[in-house]
Amino acid sequence: MLAFTLRFIKNKRYFAILAGALVIIAGLTSQHAWSGNGLPQINGKALAALAKQHPVVVLFRHAERCDRSDNTCLSDSTGITVNGAQDARALGKAFSADIQNYNLYSSNTVRTIQSATWFSAGRSLTVDKKMMDCGSGIYASI
Repeated sequence: MLAFTLRFIKNKRYFAILAGALVIIAGLTSQHAWSGNGLPQINGKALAALAKQHPVVVLFRHAERCDRSDNTCLSDSTGITVNGAQDARALGKAFSADIQNYNLYSSNTVRTIQSATWFSAGRSLTVDKKMMDCGSGIYASI
């Protein structure tokens, strides 16, 4: 096996192909290029550019849940943690730096209202229980 590998590497053409393939594989599997769910990552600047060209819907889930964490609760035990509130505020601040004109919606659960409120930093929030629908029903809410 080692002899085959050495002979293979001696051929410059094959080495270039192998090296190129490894670079491509490393790039495609890197966290810099892809998110944990297999979808390409997008930053705020790219999202802002898309939003100027097309209607864009950005979906955020709630911040850190109180009932699934040992961290201090913000208030209600069905809500988010203090850390979650701080994270939501930081995310909202970064989002607003790139996209100033947006509408904010939330389902009617405590954790999503708290997350959206901290994300928004005072922006108007529309609360609608239909936002909990997992299907075409959500489109009527937006």
